[in-house]
Amino acid sequence: MIDKEVWMLIRGLANKVQQGLSVSEIARQTGHDRKTIRKYLATAQKPQYQKTGQASKLGPYKNYIELRLKEVPEISNRRILREIKDQGYSGSRSILGDFTKPLRAAKQQAAVLRFETMPGEQAQVDWSSFGTIAYAGLKHRLYCFSMVLGFSRTIYIEWTVSQDIFTWLRCHQNAFIYFGGYTRTILYDNLKTVVLARCGGNIQWNLKFMDFAGFYGFEPKLCRVYRAQTKGKVERPFQYIWQDFFLGAKFSDIEELNHQSQRWLDNVANTRMHGTTKEIPLTRLKQENLLPLAGRLYDTAYSGSRKASADGFISYQGNRYSVPYQSSRKNLSLKADQERIRIYTTGQAEPIAGHKLFKGKGKDISEPAHSAGLKVRQKERWDGFKESFLSLAVTAKDYWDGFLSSAQMRGKWWELRKILSLCQKNNQADVQYALNRALKYQAFGYKYIENILEQSRRKKSAGPTPIGEILQEVLARWPLAPVEKRDLKSYEQFINQ
Repeated sequence: MIDKEVWMLIRGLANKVQQGLSVSEIARQTGHDRKTIRKYLATAQKPQYQKTGQASKLGPYKNYIELRLKEVPEISNRRILREIKDQGYSGSRSILGDFTKPLRAAKQQAAVLRFETMPGEQAQVDWSSFGTIAYAGLKHRLYCFSMVLGFSRTIYIEWTVSQDIFTWLRCHQNAFIYFGGYTRTILYDNLKTVVLARCGGNIQWNLKFMDFAGFYGFEPKLCRVYRAQTKGKVERPFQYIWQDFFLGAKFSDIEELNHQSQRWLDNVANTRMHGTTKEIPLTRLKQENLLPLAGRLYDTAYSGSRKASADGFISYQGNRYSVPYQSSRKNLSLKADQERIRIYTTGQAEPIAGHKLFKGKGKDISEPAHSAGLKVRQKERWDGFKESFLSLAVTAKDYWDGFLSSAQMRGKWWELRKILSLCQKNNQADVQYALNRALKYQAFGYKYIENILEQSRRKKSAGPTPIGEILQEVLARWPLAPVEKRDLKSYEQFINQ
């Protein structure tokens, strides 16, 4: 069957047939058979396609598919395909997609009733990512925290480089201070800082967040899964924030960005005529009837535990902070806000150390007073150790001086402690002998002293030393003149005489 354009061309040439134009010429110009040309020259009815009587492979399953989409609108075509294949469907996925596409589109275009809240009833909170920012010499993700009051549409925003629970709570509290209070309920998405796990109606809340909510007495609520429009009051302003404030803004750091956004909130965002309420948000804020803070502020500082290192430091966010040397190797607790870090001994209310928080990474921040007594203590311990070593034998001081000046033993002073411990387990005569032998051969180190003492013990256990070994040891102490070696044949003349 020809299409409508070719049919119109043929009908246009029909008048010229009476003027002498042949059917063959029309067939040549249109590319169709002469029988087809005569057929459409003889009738003025447009060509129409008629559906064949062949049944669709999807037909028996359409009711089931419509029911599944009604029950679970978010179900995927892949899953529906598996289900109907189990029922006997033999068609392709593309046929299924052609059928479900208009059904899904109709669902998305369905009218949504706008949900309006009463004064002081509800606020909505969320995060949004705004690219990256240079912070403390490093590149960080930039996040925007936003809280919107449902009735007045008054908005609060704050820029951060972290989404941890302590930043989350601090932003909440700053929003409460900005609004002058808080609503009875606050609506959230399924964020880890709010809910750790969710399965149907079973919700595992973040305990730290629930402690914060209990402190102020508001009720947290979660929006329905796959129902973004239930939190539209806070999600729509992110586009407004991007276009009206952030896009093209110039700032040197995150502190300046927050300062500029505060001015924008006070002079633009919350003083404009709102498109939905047709009122100014700050004007409606007076009618919100928020729950008052009453001077009560939650402690949003980071709290945790650390073990002090042997050199008297604890680690926090990539830096090390000093503690008094008496707390080395001890388990300590710390609290840190945006400005300072405070370190505590378990069970004590007063901090043992406090430092200004360093914004970068990889630095040791120390207080000289923390190690002032350590140097005196180390000197006293060293002097006591030296006195104990020198009392081992008469030649102990010569060995001590030789050890410390030896290039081989440089930096290995701890071997002196091992030598002291070893010598204290032996009698003074053996120690004197071992130190003398080691000094003679300049053999400094723990292993040499240990070997000499071990050889001395073996000789004692084996009984008196044979005279031959004694002579050999004596001769080894004095070098003898070299003797000329001769061939034995040179002595034959004396034998033959």
